[in-house]
Amino acid sequence: MKKGRTFLPAAALVALIGYGPTVKVDNAAEVTAVRKRYSEWLQAENRRDLEAAISFLAPDAVVQGGDAPAVKGVEGARALWE
Repeated sequence: MKKGRTFLPAAALVALIGYGPTVKVDNAAEVTAVRKRYSEWLQAENRRDLEAAISFLAPDAVVQGGDAPAVKGVEGARALWE
């Protein structure tokens, strides 16, 4: 196989990806949603509601508090915050 023949399909694929459908994002709505979730998390923290606070974490979250070493996962965060 000649080298020039492998370049053409790759170039065509890149061109097609660039012309895919455009997704419109409402940035203002996204900012509002993130701020709302942050406010809800902060309220849980201020109430010292451990279960509500950790419900915001992803299963593979990494949390580090103060001078403590980083912990991984919801159960690690629970142990750190208890």
